[in-house]
Amino acid sequence: MRYQQFLQEVPARSLCHSNTVWRWFESGKGPPTLIVLPGAVGGGNAFFLLVQELAPAIRVLALDLPMVSTADEALGGLKSVLEQAGVSST
Repeated sequence: MRYQQFLQEVPARSLCHSNTVWRWFESGKGPPTLIVLPGAVGGGNAFFLLVQELAPAIRVLALDLPMVSTADEALGGLKSVLEQAGVSST
């Protein structure tokens, strides 16, 4: 039930970087902003409980990690997501 509520209240956002779709879920207000990454290729929706609990206090971005070939591709995609989301590096 909470997962369905999460999907209704926190729609996925996405962008394309180097022909790879990057998707994330974003909720709350910040700064600060907590960036949540799964431990392997996987979905940010796995963190739905964390997002629901923390969003009243801070901004949370839970990212999917798409399959990419190199660390440079991963870093480039992550950088694009953070820029699109307006997350400052300071």
